[in-house]
Amino acid sequence: MKGLAATAVFLVQGALLAGGVVMASNGKGIALLVVALVVLGGLFVKFGCIDNAPKH
Repeated sequence: MKGLAATAVFLVQGALLAGGVVMASNGKGIALLVVALVVLGGLFVKFGCIDNAPKH
C-alpha cells in the first residue's frame, strides 16, 4: 500500500509542477509553479533531510 501511495503522490506532484510550467510559459502567472516548488522543497527537507539526520 505504501508503494501505491508513494506513486500517487509522485503523480500528483508531477502534475502540479507540469501545470505550473505550462501556465508560466503561457504567461498566465507563476503562482502554481512557485507553490508546487515550495511544497516540494518543504517535503524534501522534512522527510529527506531532517528525519534521516544523525541523532546526537
